[in-house]
Amino acid sequence: MFFKAKPHRQTCFGLDVTLQCVMPAQQVREHFGAKPLNIVLELAEVWFRERPDAGITFHDPLAAAAIFKPELCTYVSGEIEIAGDPDPMWCGRTFLSNEGKVNAIHRVAKTVDAEAFFREYFGVFSE
Repeated sequence: MFFKAKPHRQTCFGLDVTLQCVMPAQQVREHFGAKPLNIVLELAEVWFRERPDAGITFHDPLAAAAIFKPELCTYVSGEIEIAGDPDPMWCGRTFLSNEGKVNAIHRVAKTVDAEAFFREYFGVFSE
């Protein structure tokens, strides 16, 4: 089963890429202390109380930053399929097929320069 939407081109950021943009709790405290980011720190502290070794993963911020700086990631084209496997562990998971297909409507981030992402992310708030 394929994604049914037929956009001009759809870019996707999977967990394999976004999980490379994780900031440990101590670094979050260092970077998010000042306004306007201090509200993020307040919310994160709730998470950290329950999970002291946790960090914050920048799933959506990476996707948003890549709108303006697509070079933060490398991409591959193909078709995203949704697993219809009866096993609940796999049902609904997505995977890329026909990698490299010409004129594919799906573009998937394959790698990220996490250091460049964090420079971009915090650069927006320090300017």
